[in-house]
Amino acid sequence: MDWQSPIALLVVAIALGAFIYRIAKPNKKSGCGKGCGCGVEKKDALRK
Repeated sequence: MDWQSPIALLVVAIALGAFIYRIAKPNKKSGCGKGCGCGVEKKDALRK
């Protein structure tokens, strides 16, 4: 067995792991969620 076969299998395994991770992780909330104040503006607009 030459050195390319194990390397190719490793690359395939890493790619497969990345796809599985992206499918399995929970979805993020919509919006930034970083305290930028975008939610505050909407509340103020409703009060007026």
